[in-house]
Amino acid sequence: MQHSRTSIGKREPSNINALADEYLLLSYHGLRAKDQSFNSDYKSEFDPAAGNLDVVPQDIGRVVLNLLNNAFYAVNEKKKEMDGAFSPAVWISTKKIADKVEIRVKDNGSGIPESLRDKIFQPFFTTKPTGKGTGLGLSLSYDIIKAHGGNLTIESIENEGTEFTIQLPVG
Repeated sequence: MQHSRTSIGKREPSNINALADEYLLLSYHGLRAKDQSFNSDYKSEFDPAAGNLDVVPQDIGRVVLNLLNNAFYAVNEKKKEMDGAFSPAVWISTKKIADKVEIRVKDNGSGIPESLRDKIFQPFFTTKPTGKGTGLGLSLSYDIIKAHGGNLTIESIENEGTEFTIQLPVG
């Protein structure tokens, strides 16, 4: 149902750095509240030139939150697989590049196999176990970014990690 719903939010000038930072903390502390054993390093690097973007803040926040939740999930799963002999980390950054602002979410989890990368933006596709994911998060995220005139891409190296890049137009 949510996938077919269009946003009713209004575009407004939004500080992209504040929004990214807010959702980083929301994601991390939300996961810690659900699972006391969860722990991960996280780092942020925000370009002051990123400034305000004309976006629907709830929608962009939903995308950033989804990407961060996926990243924290990936590093937590890798930590479990390696019996704790691994230091999980998630990074988020913003950067203004010409007439675009990039938001990058990167993790040092297990990565996404090349054979699955073409499918991850399809509705209902998930690599998570039953009950852990609906397969709608990345599909919805992709649609939201496209509706904002932007782009959402992925780079992933198996056993090293994944990086999602959101590009949004300035103005």
